[in-house]
Amino acid sequence: MTGTVTVGIDSGATKTEVRAVSDTGEYSFVHANGINYQRLGLDETVRRLTDVLKSVMLHIDESASVAVCVGMAGADDPDDRNLIAEGVQTELARSTGPSLSHIQVVQDSVAALEAAFPTGSGAVVIIGTGSIVISRNTTGQIVRTGGWGYLLGDEGSGYSIGISALQWLSKTMDNNAITDFGNALLEEMQVNRRSEVIHRVYREPGVVQALAPLVIEWSALGNSTARGILETGAAGIAACFRRMLGQVDGQVEPRYVLTGGLSESEHYSSCVRKAIEEVAEGWEQRQPAFPTPVFGAELLARSM
Repeated sequence: MTGTVTVGIDSGATKTEVRAVSDTGEYSFVHANGINYQRLGLDETVRRLTDVLKSVMLHIDESASVAVCVGMAGADDPDDRNLIAEGVQTELARSTGPSLSHIQVVQDSVAALEAAFPTGSGAVVIIGTGSIVISRNTTGQIVRTGGWGYLLGDEGSGYSIGISALQWLSKTMDNNAITDFGNALLEEMQVNRRSEVIHRVYREPGVVQALAPLVIEWSALGNSTARGILETGAAGIAACFRRMLGQVDGQVEPRYVLTGGLSESEHYSSCVRKAIEEVAEGWEQRQPAFPTPVFGAELLARSM
């Protein structure tokens, strides 16, 4: 790619998506590793993001002008975002290839909001490994609720669903009353004994959110325990939505988008929709203007 190139990066907890656009073409790919600043810290975040951008630069002519916007999970503090951007720019300056004209790091939810509603107002509900609600009113004011991370909140997220299932499982194992659903959880984790469960959860935390699709599957099959876990999670998301409504200063169009990995499940999405309808009368779910947050990040790169 030549000329002016805009690069959008959407980095969540489990994967990183990239979209590069120029007058001469487009290039996109999905990177296997996620980049969550709160979990990785500054040095590892800069290293991973630099590696991703080096992969992108292989497809860009050295004479091109490159602007990058990164929507990153866990990057809530503006000072932290500036440190990440400066660190990446410093690392890339040491290597050959096109130079960056500008790089900006924003919260991943901001990129999702831009992809959903590039113009006008509305709200976005993100349900992936974590969860958050973000809205923009007609004057441009942005309000965020949730997104506190897996230790403090993230109700209804993949991690929250997984940990709720594991907490239920631990009680049934204590009572020596394992059900078919419990056995399915053990099989998914490839463990049998109490000590193995503890080992997997505490040493391999990624196993927790990986259980969410199984819980959704069993709920869809009619399992009452799994259904209860999802309904509790959906109620938590709706409560977060209600808190957002309480903070909005000015008019917001009553429309929202569901996005994030778990939103791809119609079964769970229907639980969330029902819960939101109970706290936000008149609000309607819409399809986003662009399919994924990485498009929003690329749009933001264009505006820099």
